[in-house]
Amino acid sequence: MLTSITTSMFGPLNAVNVVNQGESGSFNRGSFFFREEKWTVGEMAEVMYEVASRAIHYYFARYGEAAFRV
Repeated sequence: MLTSITTSMFGPLNAVNVVNQGESGSFNRGSFFFREEKWTVGEMAEVMYEVASRAIHYYFARYGEAAFRV
C-alpha cells in the first residue's frame, strides 16, 4: 500500500480531491481510490460522478459558466 500512498503524494486515499492545494494552488494531489477487494460498477460510477460533479462546480465558480459554452 506504500506505492498507493506515495502516488497520492501522501494525501488521503479513497477521498475526492479536485481543488489544488498548497501555496498558489501548486500542489495537485488528485483523487486516488485503492482497496484490496474488487470495486463494483456501481461503486466506481458513484466515485466518478462525484469527481466530475465537483470539478464542474469548481470550474464554473472559478471561470464562470459562460467560459464553457461553445
